[in-house]
Amino acid sequence: MKKLLIVVAILLGVLIVIPAIAGLFSRDRIEIPASFKGSYIEVHGEKIRCLQAGNGPDLLLIHGLPGSIEDWESVMGPLSARYRITAYDRPGHGFSGAEKTRYTIRDNARFARGVIEKMGLKNVIAVGHSYGGGIVLALAALDPEGIRGVISIAGVSRPLGQVDPFFYVNIIPVLGRGLAAIGAALLAGDMVEEGVKDAFKPNETLITKQYMETRKIIFTQTKVIVTTSHEDVGCDPDLAELGNSYGKIAIPVRIIHGEADAIVPFKDSAWLEKEVKTAKLVPVKNTGHMVQYAHPETIIAAVEELNR
Repeated sequence: MKKLLIVVAILLGVLIVIPAIAGLFSRDRIEIPASFKGSYIEVHGEKIRCLQAGNGPDLLLIHGLPGSIEDWESVMGPLSARYRITAYDRPGHGFSGAEKTRYTIRDNARFARGVIEKMGLKNVIAVGHSYGGGIVLALAALDPEGIRGVISIAGVSRPLGQVDPFFYVNIIPVLGRGLAAIGAALLAGDMVEEGVKDAFKPNETLITKQYMETRKIIFTQTKVIVTTSHEDVGCDPDLAELGNSYGKIAIPVRIIHGEADAIVPFKDSAWLEKEVKTAKLVPVKNTGHMVQYAHPETIIAAVEELNR
């Protein structure tokens, strides 16, 4: 019995030591691959990948969790014909750094404000998808200066009550990063495919091979897995706190949400419309979480409405 306990202890030690070593020696390469657009700006001491296109009134596009500039490819072309579009990879996502972020919605709003100031944006319409929807709500409630209006697309607005248990492991200092690095090498590709299909459901036919391969490159980075884990674990407490400020929102809010969304419940946006006196909900039938791919015209129409 004693020998068995010793063997078990050794195995457990190995299972902890190997990820811990991987975490200690894992390093992020903060660079933009040649096949991806954008360039770096510095915001609050962090390297942030940013892409700007077009001329006209300013639009700021904020992606979800996980996500990147590429999540706006379906609307950037049409919108850049009339607007100056600024999109960026949030800290720890895409090809941006993650040294200075606190992984909260409020801190992401601080970085959004930093991008606005760095890029010289004026009278901005801020558009956020999913977790980015929570960020634009934070801007509207807590830091609305220079914001003309906000658009939340399938955005988080109140606690979801669900966190992948594996995310709690990934946020353990050193050990979690090592597990994320190992997971990225062994399992993350399949997880990305599953996650993408859930996000598009019931519009899975819109997923292209290029879309999937691009997301595997972006989402399987260790820093992205760690950032996603931190933000997902902290999302519900952040939203519970933010919800107390919705009554302060005075600028126009447009909420666009697919009625068949399997990631963020449509009912949350119906609730939000009642909480925010300046809000207007635009339901989209037979549409999942990725509204900007299924119905880009709905996004464009909302932008046009706020710009009148």
